[in-house]
Amino acid sequence: MTKNSITRRRKALTVAAVTLGLTATGALTAGVLNPTPALLPAAPVSVAESPRSLRPLDTGGVKTTGRPEPRTAPAAARAAARFFALLGEDGVSPARVEELLATFLTARFARRNGDGYRRGVDFIAQGLGERGGTPIFRTFPLGYRVDGFDNTRARVAIWRLQVLGTTDDEVVAGFDTVFVELIHARGRWLIDDVPTASDGPTPAPLATPAATPTPAVEAVAGISAFNPFGP
Repeated sequence: MTKNSITRRRKALTVAAVTLGLTATGALTAGVLNPTPALLPAAPVSVAESPRSLRPLDTGGVKTTGRPEPRTAPAAARAAARFFALLGEDGVSPARVEELLATFLTARFARRNGDGYRRGVDFIAQGLGERGGTPIFRTFPLGYRVDGFDNTRARVAIWRLQVLGTTDDEVVAGFDTVFVELIHARGRWLIDDVPTASDGPTPAPLATPAATPTPAVEAVAGISAFNPFGP
């Protein structure tokens, strides 16, 4: 397979991931990750642009408890992070997608954007399937920033790392920030809009030169061995 064909497929999958609000193009993993996905080219952020304003994000697990969620900014950020983490996994079934849309989105936003999420999930699954081998697709929320809040509405930015690839091809990773608007209704924080996403902030690799990417088979096995934090 040529370098250009790999680049075209990577870009197509990344566009689909943007549709899902899962990642943005051009990002870079920390060079000391083990397993280490292949590095996507991106300029490291300057000190002034570093994510110092972002707070550590405890998603509180991915299960909903049925109890009313507090009217706080951290609770709103956790709701957004849960949705993206659960949707950003390989093997998400159509029934699971429908459950996530009904659970985490307002009815208005689900009607307007639900088909885009469905198509994005299908496209990424198809793209990974065409690469052959065992797929890996993970989204890891890293932190959040509060851009606006009252006790019924919240605007938050979620900083994430996304990993994508297969054992027969390559495993790549990238950072992005997604901007989310939520409302508190029915005792829960619900996503009412995802107006945009942007690249980074992208840290520079800690190793110089950057660490050698782990071979695809080992990378998929190593990453898959880790479970998301939960209750």
